[in-house]
Amino acid sequence: MSSKNARGLETNGVSSYLLNIIKCVCDERRQLENFVSFANKQQKWWDMEQLDLLGLVKVTQMLERNANVALMYSGLRIPQYRLLDLLARCGQATVSEMSAALHITRATASVVINELIRSGSLVTDEHPSDRRFFHIRLTEHGLQRLQSARSDLAVLTRKTSQRYPQEIVRVLNAFAQAALERQS
Repeated sequence: MSSKNARGLETNGVSSYLLNIIKCVCDERRQLENFVSFANKQQKWWDMEQLDLLGLVKVTQMLERNANVALMYSGLRIPQYRLLDLLARCGQATVSEMSAALHITRATASVVINELIRSGSLVTDEHPSDRRFFHIRLTEHGLQRLQSARSDLAVLTRKTSQRYPQEIVRVLNAFAQAALERQS
């Protein structure tokens, strides 16, 4: 039985997902090995002029695909996961607070929040002092979905980390941390 995936392409169920994962992992490893090889040849690999930006974009896309497949079993997409994860840490928030914290537009946050409300993962509470505002918070169902997603992502993280030498993992983690700090 075939169906359409998120990109509108015909798939043959689980087998096509497994083939995509295998292809992504092979491509991801090749790209990361090229990145590390390049980095080792440069004295100042962190210099923006030396980064293989398009290569990093490709690797990021592959990692995103793998994360989407891992999240598929919890029924979440990456934006939904990010919002639930943040909300679990802060307890409750307004749409504006979530959009600011996630660095997305208020409209995008509203769409994601409405999807999660419809699925029963979030509920709204009226703001105590201003009826124009409302707080969102996780439901028990939302917390279960988040825990399932965290578990699936932990498996993906562990498997991906084991594919590469610890030196590469440390460099990539440092790069990710530095990039996120610059964004804030």
